[in-house]
Amino acid sequence: RCSERQLWTNIVLPGALPFILTGLRLAVGRGLIGMVLADLYTAVSGIGYLIVRAAGTYQVDKMFVPIVTLGILGVALTALLRVIELKLAPWIAADRHE
Repeated sequence: RCSERQLWTNIVLPGALPFILTGLRLAVGRGLIGMVLADLYTAVSGIGYLIVRAAGTYQVDKMFVPIVTLGILGVALTALLRVIELKLAPWIAADRHE
């Protein structure tokens, strides 16, 4: 017989961890997209404002700087979540490589 804490830490949480980490990885991309879309529609300040202002004046070089920055941020956050996943749940990575 096990305690409530042992049940959660040894069975429930390790079983749910793959789904939690997958949800976090998906949320990073959707969060960045949502942030940019909100900035594009409000167009008062932020990254979306920089993109709209540069596109409106045909300054393509200044338009792509925020876009590339967002791409790098997305890749970096996804890589960070991958490292966290490898530390918290190494069995997930072993299953994916088979």
